Amino acid sequence: ICESNLQHFLWQTACMRLRRMETVLSKPLVDCPPPPKSDFQRPPSVRRLGSAEEVPELRRRPFICHYYRLEPPSARHLWCSHNELGNIWTHIWAAVAVFAQLMYWVWNQDLNGNSAELVYRLGVFAYFISCICTFCVSVQYHWRLCSTDADFLRWMCLDQSACFVVIMIGFFAGVPMGFACFPVLQIIYTISSFSTCLLMAVAIFFIPKERWEIIAGVIIAGTVVVYFIPAVHWLWVCETGRRAIGTKFVVQILLTGVAAIFYTKYVPERFAPGKFDLWWNSHQIWHVAIFLSMAMYGDCLVQVNRMIQTGTLCG
Repeated sequence: ICESNLQHFLWQTACMRLRRMETVLSKPLVDCPPPPKSDFQRPPSVRRLGSAEEVPELRRRPFICHYYRLEPPSARHLWCSHNELGNIWTHIWAAVAVFAQLMYWVWNQDLNGNSAELVYRLGVFAYFISCICTFCVSVQYHWRLCSTDADFLRWMCLDQSACFVVIMIGFFAGVPMGFACFPVLQIIYTISSFSTCLLMAVAIFFIPKERWEIIAGVIIAGTVVVYFIPAVHWLWVCETGRRAIGTKFVVQILLTGVAAIFYTKYVPERFAPGKFDLWWNSHQIWHVAIFLSMAMYGDCLVQVNRMIQTGTLCG
């Protein structure tokens, strides 16, 4: 009896639902207004890369014609193809390599020594740290080359300042330590090079940041006074140092000169504009050459510091 009552109830319920649906469907749907028109407009697609004429003049590189980024910096710019990709990754690998060089030197250091030796060691450590920081700043600068004017100028200023700091710390780490056996020359080159660094800092501060080529010229000219002249003189007067690192030091000096030539003369793209937009242009060659130069100079500092610790530099 219960089952028959339950079936009867279900049938009645189903019939009532069908009657309601027939009633609703039989009425005209006059009360339903049409959907409103949408004012949404799809934004036009932004091209990712463009030519030199499509970017501000300050972002253009001489003789580099295409593959400029037209969109703000993003994470995909670290792997998508554009004309700053090689510049970014050469400095990423340079920072990793110099960090490994620093860790190897720290791992093999003997912490004993007098105060002068500890100061020289601190100079070597500061040089490696400044190199790593400079490479990291340069990565940010090349990555943000397609950002707003204020952001771009900020990082360009930081990049130029970091290069100046590396030169200054490289001098303070190398010249006093290298001329430790020649107190008079040590004082002369310390005073003259410090004065040159001060003049460079004043010039860089007052030169408009948009005139990057003048700032680069000041840094290169200051490097000749602060670095090359003392280096050549040291090779001449320090026989033990010349025997130990003379060949490596000369190669390092030549690499720095070659890097400056590629950087200032835009070789090879000046001979084939548009052919070296992505790879093997002068700025990438400059990055590789200057990294090798900085790494070799760091190795020279390590060897001279070791000679001071063992007492063989002045022997």
